[in-house]
Amino acid sequence: MDQLLALEARILRKLTQAAKSIGVGTSPVHGADSGEQVFSETRSEIEKLAQEDPTLFEQGGTASAAQTGEEYRHRLRAALQADREAIVGLPGRAGSGFPKESASGVLFCAEVELSEGRRNFLRFVPATHDWQPQQDVDAIVRETGACLRIIDCTEDTTRQVPPELGEGVFAFWNAARASILTEWDELADPANLQPQVRLLNRQVAGFIRAHPPIDTDLEKVNKALDILEAPWPRREEGLLREQFRDRAGAAVGRSLRLIEWILATGLERYTAPPPLPPITEQD
Repeated sequence: MDQLLALEARILRKLTQAAKSIGVGTSPVHGADSGEQVFSETRSEIEKLAQEDPTLFEQGGTASAAQTGEEYRHRLRAALQADREAIVGLPGRAGSGFPKESASGVLFCAEVELSEGRRNFLRFVPATHDWQPQQDVDAIVRETGACLRIIDCTEDTTRQVPPELGEGVFAFWNAARASILTEWDELADPANLQPQVRLLNRQVAGFIRAHPPIDTDLEKVNKALDILEAPWPRREEGLLREQFRDRAGAAVGRSLRLIEWILATGLERYTAPPPLPPITEQD
């Protein structure tokens, strides 16, 4: 067992070294660069594998394994097949609860109805020790996957709503609603929908514009520049850095080489989504 855990630690270190070698500053596995992984759950999962325990696959492993959206959708499909009428017929403003040592708070699934359809938002508002909403707005969890992991449970989970909450749930709702409205207002402002272009991409685009290749289709040049001036995945950004560091040949030749490489990545031009229509808290 200890040999398996030591092997995992070495693999994590190798992953971190490989990421840094291509210019990716963040380790692909959280904590791998500092060796701060918690192996207690890992040992438990290895024992489940040894015992051929199927719950490892049914429940997505440990909490740190972080089930994917597809795994949650699979569970929802299974639940709908088993009891669609009860699930679809749940009333609005219905609520429940269960004890969980790692998090205390209230999660809301809110809905905004538009003429073209509905949009849903999840918000987890952490609670203080006396069941008041935390005042730090940055503490509110907005990411869908993180919210789902917080409320992850099974049919056998004991239902429990803290008696201290009571009418105080409306204070939590006010915090969640304000957070949703802030995000909505951000998505309604066209200025906030522009791509966040990294410094490296801007530098490469500036180099290509300063040294345009001769006898090259202008459409190809413009397409490469459009692709450059868009958000890039970390992996491709690291590879672009390596290409840009290659200073072999004349500047015009380097520009052409960069253009051809950018077009070969398969990345696309960035298309900004349409801004959302304005809404109010009542919506």
